[in-house]
Amino acid sequence: MPKRLNVKTKKGQITIELLIALIVGGLILLTAGQLIFVSLQSSRAGDKQNIALGLAQEGQAAVRAIKDEDWNNIYNLTKGSSYHPTHNGGGWSLSAGTDEPISGYTRSIVIDNVQRDESGNIVESGGTDDPSTQKVAVTVTANDMRDIVLVEYITFWRNEIWTQTDWSGGDGQTIWLDDTKYDSDDNNVEVNDPPGDLKLAPGGTWANACIRSETKFPSAGLSNDVFVVGNYAYLTVNVNVAGLQIFDVSDSQNPFHVGSKNLGNFGTGVEVSGNYAFLSVNQYDEGFQVLDVSDPYHPEVKARVDIGSRGNDIYVSGNYAYLAVDSTTKGFQIWNVSNPESPILESEVDLDGFSANGVFVLGSYAYVACSKANEGLKIYDVSNPSSPELKSTTDLGKSANYAFVAGDYAFLAIDSQSEGLKIYDFFIPESPVLKYTIGVDGKGNDTFVDEHYLFVAIDNNPYGVKIFDISGLPDSPPEELATVDIGAAATGVHVHNNILYISSKEPTKSFKIVTQGGCEEGEPNYKLSGYLISSAFNSGSFSRFNSISWLETIPTEAENIKFQIKTASDVGGSPSEWSLTWSGPEGEDGDETDYFEAASGETIHLDHWGDQWIKYKVILTGNGNNTPILHEVAINFTIY
Repeated sequence: MPKRLNVKTKKGQITIELLIALIVGGLILLTAGQLIFVSLQSSRAGDKQNIALGLAQEGQAAVRAIKDEDWNNIYNLTKGSSYHPTHNGGGWSLSAGTDEPISGYTRSIVIDNVQRDESGNIVESGGTDDPSTQKVAVTVTANDMRDIVLVEYITFWRNEIWTQTDWSGGDGQTIWLDDTKYDSDDNNVEVNDPPGDLKLAPGGTWANACIRSETKFPSAGLSNDVFVVGNYAYLTVNVNVAGLQIFDVSDSQNPFHVGSKNLGNFGTGVEVSGNYAFLSVNQYDEGFQVLDVSDPYHPEVKARVDIGSRGNDIYVSGNYAYLAVDSTTKGFQIWNVSNPESPILESEVDLDGFSANGVFVLGSYAYVACSKANEGLKIYDVSNPSSPELKSTTDLGKSANYAFVAGDYAFLAIDSQSEGLKIYDFFIPESPVLKYTIGVDGKGNDTFVDEHYLFVAIDNNPYGVKIFDISGLPDSPPEELATVDIGAAATGVHVHNNILYISSKEPTKSFKIVTQGGCEEGEPNYKLSGYLISSAFNSGSFSRFNSISWLETIPTEAENIKFQIKTASDVGGSPSEWSLTWSGPEGEDGDETDYFEAASGETIHLDHWGDQWIKYKVILTGNGNNTPILHEVAINFTIY
């Protein structure tokens, strides 16, 4: 039987299937719509977070810009309070309170102090405030969004160094102005001049003067003059083949010969300036010579100058060499030595038909010792070297051999057995006034003044040198402290770093070195200890004092240099109360028993951070045989 199709049943199935399909399709569309809605919501939230992050980063940039312009504009804000950045076209600034809502966002900036532990690490508490670091927290808030909070630490690092390399200006300066001066010392230290280094003072006094050493030249001969600079002594000698002799005198007890030079004749006077030695020579056609002594072991002649006669003496000041010449027509000459290897004659002066024995220059005046008795001293204004102007002529009764000028006084070595020393007041160069005439047991050959001591070279065998205390001038005459038996007449004297160097007429031991005692067993060469206190240095603002270091020379293990410091805050441009005690690396611990002792550098304790003023105390110690030498001290600090 043929199969019959039931159309009704089939229709029902299709209807059900369509209904199911529609339901499924609706669910899919509903889910897709929900997904699109969630995606749109998420995108809007992400945009909001990005905007907030941008506002926070802009706040950080504003704080950095304000810090770079002036650290105090950040440091002086009220800690823990809210601020907001504003831009007025000329730059950023911070105003109190949070921002007015910016398109639904609010922004605030909070500044807080920072503490560090002893290792310099940032800690939440229990440390020491570090004024060079601030914590900056920028917060941005908005509805329907998590807060954005950015935290960073900003610092103000500007390292500076306070350095002192010269103490030759002396004491009496409380506040740092002149970089060669200091506040005070205990009179047991002294300064090398040049270059201004600091060392212990000699252990004795000039009243105990004694010969430390006597030295013979490699080529036998008498010495005529001596000049000392640094560690070397330069002597002119009555030897044609070696008219200049050079000795290393770094050890006054054991000087040793390092070099010599043939001048063609014997040298008469010597001055050293920089790398050059300037000599007057007993040579008619080469009476003025210049040598390069940058290598004292191998001096080299750079100029031999014809001055028309023999040279008797020389003095160098600045770019000029002043010569005393054995000439009746041009006894006083001035040469430009700005190029030492090619001197140029500036002027020559006729001394009324007489020669010059010696010359000394101080400031704008030249003091010429003449061979003419009734015109023994002539003073010239040499402010114009090309045209010296005679200011005065003084009748000394005898010719003068040399004049040393210190302050207002000229100390004249006179060619007289009974009146070998005369002292004149030249406060008014045109009108000199005789203050004292002193017999020195022989003719005066040379004079030298160091501080308040006068040294006179005398033509007396064996008592060639007398030493006077002149601190009582002008009210009291010089007080004789010592007569030194050098075994011969002295021709020249020079004092350097409290040591007396003598050229003499003794043929076997012509070079003498005399010290303030220390020659007897057990008598010290130097003080055992001494200290110096610096001027107060103003760093300019609140500072973190970081470290102290120094350059030193320590001859043996018995010598030492150590430091302590004090700091203070600022009150009206002056230091307030100083630290109660001098302190070392342990800080203000209530005692003064610790010291900075590592010359290479030591860290300054946190106790001194935040102050503005600092000063140091340097202590030098030894066993009396040698002295430590301080060349430089440097204090590193950071301005907040």
